[in-house]
Amino acid sequence: MSLKRMGLERMNLKRVMVLDVLDGSKRLVFAQPSLREAWQHYQQLLHQQKDVLAGRSDLEAFAFGVKRFPALKGVTITPAAHGNLITPLYPTPMIRAFPKGFNYPIPRGWLYPRATFEPATPYTWNQYPELRDRYRGFRTAMRVLANEPNSVSELVMTSNSIPTGINCTIFDEPCEEYNHFATVLKKPGFRRLDIALLLGGKREEDLEACWRSLLNGRLRRALGEAKEMEEFRLHATFDDELYPDGEPPPLQGIVPVEQWSKLRHFELSGFVISQDNCVSFLKTLPKSVRSIELSMLYFLRGNGDWYSMLEEIKRMVSESTLWGDRDAGSRPKITIGVPLADTGPTYGHGIWIEKEVEDFIYGEGENPFREPRPWEVQFGVGVMRDALEPDFEHPYHDHTSNRYFDTDEYLQDRYLNED
Repeated sequence: MSLKRMGLERMNLKRVMVLDVLDGSKRLVFAQPSLREAWQHYQQLLHQQKDVLAGRSDLEAFAFGVKRFPALKGVTITPAAHGNLITPLYPTPMIRAFPKGFNYPIPRGWLYPRATFEPATPYTWNQYPELRDRYRGFRTAMRVLANEPNSVSELVMTSNSIPTGINCTIFDEPCEEYNHFATVLKKPGFRRLDIALLLGGKREEDLEACWRSLLNGRLRRALGEAKEMEEFRLHATFDDELYPDGEPPPLQGIVPVEQWSKLRHFELSGFVISQDNCVSFLKTLPKSVRSIELSMLYFLRGNGDWYSMLEEIKRMVSESTLWGDRDAGSRPKITIGVPLADTGPTYGHGIWIEKEVEDFIYGEGENPFREPRPWEVQFGVGVMRDALEPDFEHPYHDHTSNRYFDTDEYLQDRYLNED
């Protein structure tokens, strides 16, 4: 039986595949049920899902769980729970109950483009109420957490680099979802928020509308309610082929870091920035911050790149104009993440640089970026990671030789031809 017949379809092999991942999954790959059995099981799941969507059983189940677990501290909402075929990101009870090797179309939630790797275009939230159920999990969780007694202090709403997020137009005008969101953040002891926002679109007007949603003050006011914030991660979608003509929104107009005196970790990902604004924003972070992650950022044309921004940060640190009031032990560690080059239309794959950045900024190390390609990392610098496979980490030497290969051929040689 060929791998194509087994329905693997190269197991989404635009994705990265490495030996340790394959070794851990081979029993599942080659223990698939028949096509008839898989189809019947999939139809049962669809029927159950339609029943849930037609009623309120999901809301009632979540509310029941919140009441039964009064010490619950964290809630995660994500469209990426299923991860990839064979390797789910969150092995929920439903996913664990799947037949071994179950091959099925990977569902993605929220507003997600089915036939492209580009982000969808946010629709105006209040004008299209019939589309709100695309965010049913978000709406349900916010309603319950805002209205039921609970101890939840950590809210994670992440897309794991899938090109989607919470519709940013929720912050355009008054709506129930915004009110619930602000109420959750206002609760005493709230300490962590990870939020992925859907931004952009196909036209420049779409992007400008998103900027207005971020800069009207409503998002900033809601974030400002979390006076005890310790960890904040802001992820965004942005089509790198759609660059705005004007300046992107200043980060200071979105994130009220001056109100977060306990903030310890700040993360920004997938946003369009200018170097000037980003460096200015870093200067405003409170003294409590110990770690900063900047990843998959898009620099405004003509206003910076990774190489020059690190050079500027190093200069300011040496001149004590940035974090000069801190001793060596309390200066923040900076992590930078960039996409893997030349890997085609994929998401979630990247190179993360930690030690090299710290050695350069605070020591005598070399800048991990080099001109004339100041946005690319040199081979041998950093580690490769995969947002949809958190256990994967590999030194960045040469991804073309040890990370990407013909997996059909590998699987056949390694497993189908075993003695």
